[in-house]
Amino acid sequence: MFFAERKAKVDLRGSSKVKDRQAVLARAAAEREERQRQRLRLRASLALQSGVRSFLCLRLEKARARTQFDQLAGLCDKGDAAADEAFAAQAHVLVRLLLFFHFGALDEGRRRALLTQLHRSSRTMQASTNWCVH
Repeated sequence: MFFAERKAKVDLRGSSKVKDRQAVLARAAAEREERQRQRLRLRASLALQSGVRSFLCLRLEKARARTQFDQLAGLCDKGDAAADEAFAAQAHVLVRLLLFFHFGALDEGRRRALLTQLHRSSRTMQASTNWCVH
């Protein structure tokens, strides 16, 4: 009884623990990769949203600038002395507005009207109606 052969102990933890550990590590790595993909998708969607918002806001501001330009140009295009003086005082604002929103054929008429008014104003000898003096 004291010298009886002992049965060999079987380690039940060894290989199954290694497999469990590898499975946990693989799952953790997969979860990390998924979180990274989600972060990238979120960044991409934020960049797209920002670009679309910028585009829409710029389009709205250009429309407002066109309206403002048309109102100012309408006040300055009456052909009388008061309108010429108003144009000379507002010419720099009109030019700035046109440069902001100008888009080819869409604003061709506005550009021509402004250039015509600028040319007409620059030919006058009176300081109050000559936009070059202001």
